[in-house]
Amino acid sequence: MNYQSTTNESQFQGLMINNGRQEQFFCYDIILQKIHERIQLMTERYSRVMFVRLDIRFPRGYQPQGGNEEVSHLFKMMKENARARKITFHFVWVREQGGSDNPHYHAIVLLDASRASNYIEFLTEVTRVWGHVLGCHAVGLIDRCDVDSFGNYTGNGVILQRPVRRAVGEERSTQEQEFWVRLNWCYEWASYLAKVNQKEDTPYRVRRFGASKIG
Repeated sequence: MNYQSTTNESQFQGLMINNGRQEQFFCYDIILQKIHERIQLMTERYSRVMFVRLDIRFPRGYQPQGGNEEVSHLFKMMKENARARKITFHFVWVREQGGSDNPHYHAIVLLDASRASNYIEFLTEVTRVWGHVLGCHAVGLIDRCDVDSFGNYTGNGVILQRPVRRAVGEERSTQEQEFWVRLNWCYEWASYLAKVNQKEDTPYRVRRFGASKIG
């Protein structure tokens, strides 16, 4: 993996990224690219896509297997569950570890919103599967990322909807603008996953991120 190429520009592939108020944050190009590819694929393939952010943690005292086996197992199971329900599912996750004993993970998920449009139901299912993977009660280990540091509701499960076919003129222009505003907002939010900080100490030969296959 190429972890040498980073950027602190305000945009990547024409979309806004979170580089800090003074452009002090650097992001890995390769992770930004993985996110961009999956958002582009889903929004081109489906007229309505649900974008979800989540954080994943281990319970206190849990001893991970050392690599990313647990989180890989989680997304494998979620992918299989989605396939069984005929829901297209793409994701990117990243591994980070600050001063804690165990790593934690940040992730984004993209779903065909014609079949799945309730992010709380989706994250409830993620919690259930994470508990199955770890063999424990996992309530509280999946952060819904829908409140700020002051406890104010900020939302999640953003629906990215392209203009409807019948829309013309000013109505179509308004719908296109709304789509691009939401797309930029989601990509900027997702770009947090690509930040260099807390990834530099990842153990040798352990991946810093994972993503769904395209194709």
